[in-house]
Amino acid sequence: MKKYITLFYLFLIPSLYATEFIQKNKLIKLPNWKQSIFIGNVIQGITYSQKKWFFSQAQKNKISFTILNTQNHYSYQTTIPYSSHGQDLSFIQNKKYITLLTVSQNNDGIAFFQLQPHHKNKIIFDKEIILFKNITTVALSDDKIYLLIRSQNNIFVYLYKELLLLGKNTRPIFYFLLDKKQQKKGVWFQGLTMKDGYIYTLSGNNTIHGKKYLIIYDFYGKVIKSFELTTGKQKALTEGSKWELEGLTFVKNNLFTTVMSGKNKKNIKRLYQILKLK
Repeated sequence: MKKYITLFYLFLIPSLYATEFIQKNKLIKLPNWKQSIFIGNVIQGITYSQKKWFFSQAQKNKISFTILNTQNHYSYQTTIPYSSHGQDLSFIQNKKYITLLTVSQNNDGIAFFQLQPHHKNKIIFDKEIILFKNITTVALSDDKIYLLIRSQNNIFVYLYKELLLLGKNTRPIFYFLLDKKQQKKGVWFQGLTMKDGYIYTLSGNNTIHGKKYLIIYDFYGKVIKSFELTTGKQKALTEGSKWELEGLTFVKNNLFTTVMSGKNKKNIKRLYQILKLK
């Protein structure tokens, strides 16, 4: 573990609770995508902006984006010939358009995509910032001050504006080693986000009986809370041999993830609220 100087002020963490929301009004069941090519693909990243849900999915040498409104109605879908895994999504909003961020195609930096609302919500590739090898996940903090990177078993914390300015010459202000639960063989890193100075991570795999963890760290890597999740498991048991949680995003004080279940390489996709800050 290595520290760099930071002026960050550490807030007191709100009280937390985790629960599985099984009421119908807390579960958003995602419809099948219009094109059949998307049915078998796992959702990798989610984010929420301007009353719309954004989802990323990886394909061979391509990334796809799907937009749903809050009534769960299909709004837009596109495929871009850019070979990103699409793990986790974040957004930056300005007066002209929304920018979506995810991991770059060679797992060595950040990829930026523009949503242009005046062109029927068209999403186009914008640019990439190359940093270093073995990056699997990138995520912006809720206040857009920090950018998080997961590489191997470490979380790196950067100042976002500094990273935009300096690129690969930027040094992290801090990094830390993930909890041992998240380093075990067969445990995949599935989601990353940051709110109020606390870092939320999701780990697990796609097996029915594999354990899924939501682990919350403070800014300097100390574990604050650790939850074993059962979100969507009962449904998955009746639908096939798969149970996989992917992606994390906050909408105000509510934390969401997606759950994939099913069989024969077809994924039933659902969106769950898994935690609420009080």
